[in-house]
Amino acid sequence: MSFYDLATSLGEISEETSMSDIAYLPTQLGAVKKKLGDLSKLKPDWKIDVLENGDINRVCFEDAFSIDVPTMHWDNFLEIFDNCDISNGYMNLRSILNEAMEDELDNTTDELKPTLIRAFTNPPFDQVDEDIDKWKVRFNVESFKEQNTVISHNNKKANLLKLYSELTASYEGDLGNLEMLITAFRDKTPLSAFEVFKDYDYVYGARILSNHMGVSMLFEATVDFTFVISESIYIEDQDIVDDVEADSRNIKVVGNVIYPRGERFDTNFYRILNDIIEDYA
Repeated sequence: MSFYDLATSLGEISEETSMSDIAYLPTQLGAVKKKLGDLSKLKPDWKIDVLENGDINRVCFEDAFSIDVPTMHWDNFLEIFDNCDISNGYMNLRSILNEAMEDELDNTTDELKPTLIRAFTNPPFDQVDEDIDKWKVRFNVESFKEQNTVISHNNKKANLLKLYSELTASYEGDLGNLEMLITAFRDKTPLSAFEVFKDYDYVYGARILSNHMGVSMLFEATVDFTFVISESIYIEDQDIVDDVEADSRNIKVVGNVIYPRGERFDTNFYRILNDIIEDYA
């Protein structure tokens, strides 16, 4: 039979079948294995019927779906199942299931790294980066102080690689947890349920010590495990704190610490703070 005749035969059969049917050719091995993998997750053992139709064998897996296999590729098709004996009318898909689970695990592990990179370069993490950069431009950085975060702003790239390694090691072979973790980062659902983060206070952030015109300040910005931003500024000089409180409406003050009324300080606040410090200089 020519390739044209074979393709025509398969096309004619496909018109009579449901959406659950698939035609087998060696070039379509991946698609067939994927379908069998889905089937194997329902149960390992299936009753099968092999219906001969000229140069085509139709393999029916109960009422779930069928595969149309050209007889010229029959031996090649059976190799998928380790040449198992199907004369008893049953097919065991356990090896297919194991292979499908391994493929899923590999694909999910591969998906984790780009998911983390996308997450930490989008809101709320890039918003914290923006505010840190605004602070650095106006008030400079004397040093980055220790902060118990999963990823620190000043070591972002190295920390991301470390986190990826820790997650793949912690959840090696654990497809369910890896999938839930990817979903949590993608959909911004709470991360606190994951044991790997239990020893950290925040997902992301920075704590910056600055000395601007002789005024010592500590700026802190974080993202917690519910993806909420928090910011604060500790100012050593109480007089400056009092003047800032008097001139800015969108803040609240507790002792020497200033907080925004929302999650973030607005740009105008940084200008007010800088102007007041200049007046004291």
